[in-house]
Amino acid sequence: MAISAQPEFFLLMGALFFGGLVKGTVGIGLPTATFVISANFVAPLTAIAANVLPMLITNALQASESRNWKEIAHRERYLLYGWVIGLISGAWLLPQISDVVLLLIVGAAVSLFCLVELMVRWPVSDPARIQKLGFPTGLLSGLLGGISTLWASPLLIYYTLRQLDKQAFIVTTGFILTIGGFVVLVSYLVNGVLAGERLYLSAAGCVPALAGFLIGKHIRSGLSQSTFRKVLLWVFLIAGLTIVARGLSLG
Repeated sequence: MAISAQPEFFLLMGALFFGGLVKGTVGIGLPTATFVISANFVAPLTAIAANVLPMLITNALQASESRNWKEIAHRERYLLYGWVIGLISGAWLLPQISDVVLLLIVGAAVSLFCLVELMVRWPVSDPARIQKLGFPTGLLSGLLGGISTLWASPLLIYYTLRQLDKQAFIVTTGFILTIGGFVVLVSYLVNGVLAGERLYLSAAGCVPALAGFLIGKHIRSGLSQSTFRKVLLWVFLIAGLTIVARGLSLG
């Protein structure tokens, strides 16, 4: 029976609402938050596909907070080159990856990212020197994004080292992830990942994700972002390890 006729549909919509809430509050994390919850009750490919349209819409809204898109595109051009190549390559690989391998990749990526962010104190670096790492960062992040839509880990580390302020981080990642969202959308339509019921679920998920995003955006101005982010990282670490355990049990 179709997921849309099952309790899993409402659980998936709830996961997308939470993902939107996280996205609105800290600027990233919709696909990660959604996946770590929804992969417990729907197939990994369904959890990934459900993210596509909600993340495209929320990223476009986030990017709209700035009108300096040409300036951002020029400044981030090397990252964008690697980003697009990685996304297309990852999207091509996705249909060829088994559920077990997919769970292990996603769980390991989320867990490693959380551990690094919780344990490493990033040194003060020359932002111009770090910017030279844009292409490999974009390539790695794009590859993860094409495979799973979970592209935030390398980007967050990269922009932490770049020392972007809060608003610059919001509009820059919004712009880059909007471009990525379009690339993933087209790639998943072409390779069949986003088709049939999965396309319907992704479209339906725009409503709760957008609602969560708007609430999170309101929270962003009054909440201590550092405290929220630490709690979120611990939650994601536990969730990521749970996903790895699930993948190992299926293997």
